[in-house]
Amino acid sequence: MKHILITIICCTLYNVCSAQVNQYDRQSYGSFSLPSFNEMAMQAQMIAQARSQALKTYNYYLDLAEQAYAHFDYSAFLNNSSMALSTGFYNADLYLKRGKAFIVMNDFSAAKREFRLARKHGHPQATTALKELRKQKKKK
Repeated sequence: MKHILITIICCTLYNVCSAQVNQYDRQSYGSFSLPSFNEMAMQAQMIAQARSQALKTYNYYLDLAEQAYAHFDYSAFLNNSSMALSTGFYNADLYLKRGKAFIVMNDFSAAKREFRLARKHGHPQATTALKELRKQKKKK
């Protein structure tokens, strides 16, 4: 009985270990070997460059969105802020402004969603904005 139990444990361990390292885990390495320092440095550099480009794109669209918001062009503001947020960066103040723009455009469900995102990302006025939105919905 002990032999069977030990065999089952060994087989389970082998399967677990081999499942963690398989050909799909290795990107382009023909045999199992760790990438060299130079390969890791190149990958890190490519990631940093991609992140830098995404940040530039975010700031570009954020500036356009802020200009549109200042001129009360809420459609352009929502379009440009969506482009900025699609880069993966976020701004709690941007979510709050998006919520206010949706209120002006009478899209209360979208405003609620944006205020919740602003609250999730730590904007101090988001909870108050949600309460005001509820009051506005009750009036209508």
